[in-house]
Amino acid sequence: MSIQDYSLPAMNAALPAPDGFGQAFTPDEVTAKRVLDITLASIAILLCLPLFAAITLMVSLDSRGPVLFRQRRAGQNGKLFGI
Repeated sequence: MSIQDYSLPAMNAALPAPDGFGQAFTPDEVTAKRVLDITLASIAILLCLPLFAAITLMVSLDSRGPVLFRQRRAGQNGKLFGI
């Protein structure tokens, strides 16, 4: 056995994997994780909004044109699409 094989149980105890490969989650745990993920992401977005606004203002003051760059490109079989 390698050193890594011996450390695996300790790692699983310290850092249980929420990705489904470790232990199976109950439906209530899946719902709780989803609510936590959405809540934390929402808080992070709200905290970053002033930074996003400042960056948008700096870009608009520094250059002409729209803040978000758009262009048309040719895809498969020459079909145009916007990005």
